[in-house]
Amino acid sequence: MPVNFIDHRMNDRGISFPVEDVFRLFGSWAGLHDYSFDSTFSAEEVQLIGVAAGWTESIESVSLPTSYTISYHKVDTRQGIVINHGSVVKFLVATLSSGYPAIYRNTGSGYVLAHTTPTITPETADVIVTFRQIQMTDSDDSFWWTISVWMNDKLITTYSEHSTTIVSGCTFGFAVYNGDTVSYTNVNVPELTETAEFGTLDPGEYPMGGMQRSIEGRYIRFFIRFNGSFRVWKSKSIPVSLTYESETKIDQSERGYDISAIASHIRIMGAWRIAEAYSSALTATYGHRFREDNNPMLMTESECFEEAKRTLLRIEEAVFSESIGVSHIPLIEVEDRIETPTGDYLISGLGLSFGMGFIDQSVNARKYVWG
Repeated sequence: MPVNFIDHRMNDRGISFPVEDVFRLFGSWAGLHDYSFDSTFSAEEVQLIGVAAGWTESIESVSLPTSYTISYHKVDTRQGIVINHGSVVKFLVATLSSGYPAIYRNTGSGYVLAHTTPTITPETADVIVTFRQIQMTDSDDSFWWTISVWMNDKLITTYSEHSTTIVSGCTFGFAVYNGDTVSYTNVNVPELTETAEFGTLDPGEYPMGGMQRSIEGRYIRFFIRFNGSFRVWKSKSIPVSLTYESETKIDQSERGYDISAIASHIRIMGAWRIAEAYSSALTATYGHRFREDNNPMLMTESECFEEAKRTLLRIEEAVFSESIGVSHIPLIEVEDRIETPTGDYLISGLGLSFGMGFIDQSVNARKYVWG
C-alpha cells in the first residue's frame, strides 16, 4: 500500500486490497465462506505468439476504473501486462529473460525503461498487478500513478510517477516478446476492483459496520442467496428472467410511488473533488430536485462522477415499486429481472403462502433502470 509524504512515495510492501477482498475479509469474520462475485474480465487462458520485433501488444476491450487489480498465473519467464490509458499514458509491466522485473513507459515513440529492480522472479507464479491513480490534495494538477507487482504474495517491485494529468478510458492488455510463446492462465479483473483505502472494525462491532465503512457511499448490492452463498455485485444490465404475460393470472397488484425521495440532480463530494450528474428526463417530469452526498473514499473526479450517475439511477430504482400475487414459480429468486404488464422490475423480495391445493407467491419488486 503506497504512502505519500510530501514529494516522496513510500510502500509498506502490503498487498493493495480491492473492494472485493473487503467483502471476503469482513464476511469471513462473520462466518461466511462461500462467495459469488462478478468479473470485469475473466479468462482461463490467454496465449500470445511474438511475431514482430520487440514487444507485441494485445489490448482487451474492457472499461476499467482509475484504480484496478489484475491477477493471473504465469508459466513463462519473459511476459508482460500493458497498462493502457490511450494517448495519455501507457506502461508495460514485464519480467525479462534475466528474470528481473521491469516497468517501461511509452512516451509516444516507443517504450523507454522507467524502473527495474535486481530481483529474480520465479518462472511460475501467481501474479497480482495493481494500477492506482491517486489524488492526495485538492490541486487540479497533482496526481500519482502507482504500479505494484506481487508474485506468490511477495512484493516484487513498485513504481510511482507524479503527474499533472488525470487519466480516464482505462483498459489493459497482454504483451509477448518477439519469438516467444507466452501463456497467461486464470486471468481475472474483479468487478469490485477499486482499491479500498482502509478498513477498520472496533471491538465488539458487527462485521457489517466495518464493511459499510470501507465501501462508504459506493452503490454495491449484496445478499445471501438461497444456497447460502454471499452474492456481491454492482447493478448493471441483465437479461429478463421471467415475463408475466397479460393473460397471466395475477391475484393482486399494487404499485408504489414515493415521489418525495426522487432526485434529478446529484452532487457527490469525494475526498478532494466534487462531481455532479443531472437527469433531463427526471427534471422534465418532476422538476429540479437536488441532493448532495459525501463519500471520502472517492479520490478522483472521475470516481465521483461515476458514483453520481449510479446514485441517480439508484434513487429512481427505489422510488417506483410494484407488488404482485401469483401462483408459485420456483425458478426465480431475489434480484432477478422480471417483466409485468405494467413495467420492467427487479425482484426485491419473495414470499410464499400455502393452503390446501395451492401455493401462492408474493413478489415485491423495484423499477429496472440499468439499461
